[in-house]
Amino acid sequence: MAWKRVLAKMFITGRPAISKKDRVFAALEGKVLDRPPCGEIAFPGKSNDSALLEHFIYTLNTDLITFTVDPYNSGFSISFENPSDIKNLAKNTDCFLLGGIPGVFWQAISEMGLETAARMSKKSPLEFRNYMRSLGKRHLEIVLELLEKGADGIMIFDDLAGSKGPFFSPVSYRELVFPELSKLVFEIKSRGKPVFFHSDGHITEFLQDLISMGIDAIHGFEGKTPDEIKDIKEIMADRAAFMGNITLSYNQGEEEAVFDAIKKIQHIFTGGRYIFSSDGSCFPDTINNLIQIYSYFHSFWEE
Repeated sequence: MAWKRVLAKMFITGRPAISKKDRVFAALEGKVLDRPPCGEIAFPGKSNDSALLEHFIYTLNTDLITFTVDPYNSGFSISFENPSDIKNLAKNTDCFLLGGIPGVFWQAISEMGLETAARMSKKSPLEFRNYMRSLGKRHLEIVLELLEKGADGIMIFDDLAGSKGPFFSPVSYRELVFPELSKLVFEIKSRGKPVFFHSDGHITEFLQDLISMGIDAIHGFEGKTPDEIKDIKEIMADRAAFMGNITLSYNQGEEEAVFDAIKKIQHIFTGGRYIFSSDGSCFPDTINNLIQIYSYFHSFWEE
């Protein structure tokens, strides 16, 4: 297709190929590249299975890899109980290493439950605010160890909303949660490292808040249409990279629709600040779909 060749040329700079890490840094800075970087925030697998992680890196040819280090938020992600294991991973890959930690809000929900947290935020806001501070200090210790061991950046997993909207009111978030999230972002940024942020659900109304904190890339946006993504891009105003949205939940025979969505999203972000990624819902039964979309992604830019 003629438009496809034009789109590819818009990313080509004529410079020699760059390293995977530099490709990610360049995308965060809004530079136009031969192709966008790609990477995942989660893989299904066993905790501490670095061999499995390296298998995914090789199979998908990713530029970025995310791993969690906190066992109480590992889910299906590859998780290292000891942040020093990052050193071993760094020896075997030149990928951008993104250390994932739970955010202060989601950690509070994990520890006390959504209903209890919501009740405390309304009836005892000072107590809830102090609790947020204690979580912020705890997570900063994890961040500092990650950075000391060689993480290139930090991914904060902090689900703020569901499909119907935020779990708390915008006022509660801005008064009780965002101050501690902002402090955590500041501490990471002050050490010269980029901050990535993931949230499920509908968080459009918080994009300005997150970008104002200095967050460099936002991941999620599952189920968004191309028109909605255009609106999101305008809100982000080339101040943060877009990452995510590509679904892995499709059946055989539906591939073309998924590939068409990939084309449209890449067309929207021809100016940079884009990292190719699924929406993060990677489970054992979607592994083949994950491999399929990465195969398509790489073939698209290599043609």
